Amino acid sequence: MDYMVRFIGHVDERKRPENFPREIYSDLIVRVRDEKDLKSSINAQSVIFITSQCMIVPKDPDAIQDTSKSAHDTRMIVPLHMLTHISTITTRILGEIPEINLEGYLQMPDGTKAQVN
Repeated sequence: MDYMVRFIGHVDERKRPENFPREIYSDLIVRVRDEKDLKSSINAQSVIFITSQCMIVPKDPDAIQDTSKSAHDTRMIVPLHMLTHISTITTRILGEIPEINLEGYLQMPDGTKAQVN
């Protein structure tokens, strides 16, 4: 089963710079066997936020997250002290999600090449 977990960082109004969003988003797509694995994946991402003391989020929350080599220019680091709390929205993804194979190409879970439009 595939899920998208959206972590929502709620920005502290007292620390929010002018024109800064009230919420920031970090999306995680996971493939799990059951609810226990899903909970474990959410907890693991939460530990990353806590140990890093920040959330790395897209500058444009509506843009599709880019994984190219220039993706660092599309993200920003928001320190945890700017947030009041982090909540989640978890959505099950229906259908198949392509994976990157050892050669670096997208393929479907059954091994066939993914069609990219």
